[in-house]
Amino acid sequence: MPSSPVNEDSRRAFSDDHTQRENGVVRDCDLVQDMLRGKQPINEDFLAVFAAQEVNDLCRKSELVNEDAEARIPRFDKRELSTGHILGKGGYSIVREISVVTLFKPKSQENSTKHFGNVLRSSMCRRNSFGSSAGYRRNSNDFSNVAGIYPMRESNFEFPNQEPQDPSCESTGAESFDWDEDEMMKQVHDRAFIANHCMRGGEARYAVKKLHSSYDTDPRQHFNGIIDLAVEARFLAFVRHPNIIRLRAMSLGDPYKPGFFILMDRLYDTLGERISKWSEREKKTKGFVARLKGGGKKLKNNLP
Repeated sequence: MPSSPVNEDSRRAFSDDHTQRENGVVRDCDLVQDMLRGKQPINEDFLAVFAAQEVNDLCRKSELVNEDAEARIPRFDKRELSTGHILGKGGYSIVREISVVTLFKPKSQENSTKHFGNVLRSSMCRRNSFGSSAGYRRNSNDFSNVAGIYPMRESNFEFPNQEPQDPSCESTGAESFDWDEDEMMKQVHDRAFIANHCMRGGEARYAVKKLHSSYDTDPRQHFNGIIDLAVEARFLAFVRHPNIIRLRAMSLGDPYKPGFFILMDRLYDTLGERISKWSEREKKTKGFVARLKGGGKKLKNNLP
């Protein structure tokens, strides 16, 4: 039986749209590769879109990713953190101890929750920062064009030892603001706790991890590092285990742009040192158990 004109038109429309989308993705992927190879100028906003897609593809089916858990993680601006010694360096990232945390100071007498809400709005910080990059909104009909780039604006807050650049409290991102008051109150509380307890026994309690590469020095490594750090942050936001380092906070900024960082508990020894401690502990435990067993045998031999 011949198909109806309506069905045929629908089928043709779907096919055309599918072909257009696939061709668009191919064009975009080629452009990304050209940027990473140095054949095209780097566009950080454009690359952020594809980093976000890659991370979401990697995490889509994972049971260890939870957007509500990610939203509960406190957010900091890099200018609020003072770093100390380098604790470690890997292929993509570098880890430094946090020596001081100096929180934003409100310019007016507004309450702390309202004040931090303005900080979130001005930095375009969303609850689900990992869902997509804030840099681009892709046009469904043209995969090579992008729009909606919003710059970060400093508004009704000031940085320590720095004059505010914009006295207005207007926000370019008000229409996309998705935090509720309870969430902002928790952010304020957790940020204050970290700021007030960043040292313990004279030693740094937290460490910040960020990429040491850049698009200027090694575009491909930096692009892969952005993806790697974002995936790590998503997993650590949800996982709670005594043998897995805990994520304490992360950057206010877009996780798919240069400058993103995560704040974790500081480790006071390396894995090798920790294994040595475990081995010593196991030897002591075995020795204690052996003495107990030996004492039991002696007692049994002395029984009538």
